[in-house]
Amino acid sequence: MRGTTKRRLLLATALIVVLAPNIIGILALQNGPWTHSPIIRNGQSFIAGAILSRIDLVSIPEGEDLPRLTSLPPAKLSALENGKIAIVSSPNLASLEQPQKADSFVIATIEPLDLVGKSRAAQRELVEAIDDAATAGKIDAIVEATASDALRAGEWGRRSVIRLRAAGVIRCVIFDGAHHVGSLALAPDILIIPVTNHAGETYPAHWFTRDAVPLKLLEEALRDNNIESTIARFPRAGIPIKNRNGMAWLAAQAIRGGAKAGKTAAQSTGKVHRASGTSTRQNNQHNKNSGSGKNSRFVSITVDCENGGTQAVKPRILNELKGKIRPDGRNDREVGRVYLGLTTGNSCFPYKSEATGFDRQELEKYLNKHLPYHIIVLSEPLSVWDIYLKRLSL
Repeated sequence: MRGTTKRRLLLATALIVVLAPNIIGILALQNGPWTHSPIIRNGQSFIAGAILSRIDLVSIPEGEDLPRLTSLPPAKLSALENGKIAIVSSPNLASLEQPQKADSFVIATIEPLDLVGKSRAAQRELVEAIDDAATAGKIDAIVEATASDALRAGEWGRRSVIRLRAAGVIRCVIFDGAHHVGSLALAPDILIIPVTNHAGETYPAHWFTRDAVPLKLLEEALRDNNIESTIARFPRAGIPIKNRNGMAWLAAQAIRGGAKAGKTAAQSTGKVHRASGTSTRQNNQHNKNSGSGKNSRFVSITVDCENGGTQAVKPRILNELKGKIRPDGRNDREVGRVYLGLTTGNSCFPYKSEATGFDRQELEKYLNKHLPYHIIVLSEPLSVWDIYLKRLSL
């Protein structure tokens, strides 16, 4: 018996010694300039596809049903359920000119590395090419990360989203922190949220960017502003996701889960959803276009709080927020609530960086004291890396 226990202990130790460096390596390789390497990029995409095409990690909370936003034709639902996914992105967009299988569900990914290093005009051109293919009926869903989501946060982006919505295209956004708050008013059909638990809270959080958002605050903001985005969550693990296969399969799981939830809800209430996607979406267009609250603004700001904490930069945050709240042609009386997502730099992998000294409620009180609006700060100065270090008491 003693020998068996010893062998198990040795095996567990060996696994820790072997797996720990690999896990750390996987986390590290998701960020940094080395991800530009085709070998790393394609390797991450292969790993993500191998896992997510076989294991369903996305869950839809009760009451979150996609058919309230869109209804999919039976053939498309069948393709989703059977995993018949066709994935396109800007490098292989020309493949859409070839005849497509009628029984496949086509998902387009706009990856961060597709846009990095390009001018704003070139970035828009890339996104517009995908949007054009989608509105022409060649793409069923688009999934975006930070770069393209932030690019849409303006009048050009608002017009592009209206086009997609009118064509019945499902738009998914990977929401992993407060840097997405500024574009929340665009009401993505699905917010795909990587969640991490810490100190009794559930957070959408980025690996290294310090701007985790308590999920309950995000849900309140959506509810209070009639933003009908379906929330799909998945556990933040060591799977690289911001790549072609990772983004596409997460979107497929989210859409499939939302459709199933809606089908179940319809059966239990006796309602029947129509199967013509475009017409149903057009019926909902008015509700979606008026999604954000009439007097609410959604603002994302990035600021360095590591040198002296927020006390030293509060006036700068205040001034930047003033500029963001009052765009040209607007006046103060039109503004009611302001939702602020504050990004306070990055954790320094693999080292523990200095504490930011950021206190959400304290900053909220300061901003409300100096501004004639109701300010709601949605973020905490936490990254997933910070949370893991805290769990290890480091």
